[in-house]
Order: sequence, then structure tokens, then C-alpha cells
Amino acid sequence: MKLMKNTFKTIFFASVLIVMPVFSACDKAVQAPSFQVALDAHLATIAARDLGGFMATLTKGDTLPMIFPDGSMLQSKDDVQATHAEWFGDTDWRMGIEHVSQVVGSDVAVALLRYSYRDTPEGDDRYAHLALTFQLQDGEWRLVMDQNTRITQLTQQKTDN
Repeated sequence: MKLMKNTFKTIFFASVLIVMPVFSACDKAVQAPSFQVALDAHLATIAARDLGGFMATLTKGDTLPMIFPDGSMLQSKDDVQATHAEWFGDTDWRMGIEHVSQVVGSDVAVALLRYSYRDTPEGDDRYAHLALTFQLQDGEWRLVMDQNTRITQLTQQKTDN
């Protein structure tokens, strides 16, 4: 009887030791932040022209490459902040965003978007693809690179078909 009791205890504790890491991994998976929520929040700060909210979605580091449709580039988060402060201060521009695709890894995610942009409400639309690269930093998805590529009329026709 005592042998059976000890065998049962051994099997029970061995089972617990085997199963605990599985539950621990599940717990971590549940706690991982949603990339989609982070992306939507980032885009919402742009639509709202909310500089403080926008800055809270950016990398915790000092380097933040941002490439514009004309090929010009900013390198630092400070430059990105200054550019967006000026841009958000202009209330005439309009921007529409369409999700094209995204790839989400364990610590890096890339969203490909297509946007239309007008300098004024009655202006002509210009189109571009926007690749936003986010990295998981201290448990939060943060923008680490922003690449804009102008869509030419020829490219526009190909993407519409």
C-alpha cells in the first residue's frame, strides 16, 4: 500500500512538472500584445493629428528611418517628431488608408498599407504604399521604420486589376 502511495505521488509530481511548462507557454502567448491593436492605434494618432499619442507609438531608441515618396529620408526620432509636429499643425490635408497585408513575427511585424493623400480637401489624390515596421520593445509594439513609395499611374493600373 505504501509503495502504491509513493508511486502515485511520484507519477503525480512528474506529471505536474511536465505539464507546467505547457501552461506557462500558453500564459505567455495570451499576454503577448496584439500587433493589430498597436497598428490601429498608431494610424488613429495620425488621423487625429495627435502628436503625443503618435510619439508614444514610436521606437524607444533615437534612430527612426523614415523614407518619403520622393526618396528623401529622416534618420532620427527627433526629426520625425519635428516633421510630424509641423504636418499635424496643418488641418487641410486628407489621408485615406487601406490595409494591403501584414506579417507578424514574435518580435518584428511589418504592415503594408496603401494610402491616398491630398494637401487640401479639394486637391487631387496622390497614392503611395506605406511599409511600417514595428518591433516588440519592452512588451509594446513600436514603430522602428517607415517607408513610403509613390504609386505611379502605371503601377496604379496594375494594382487596380
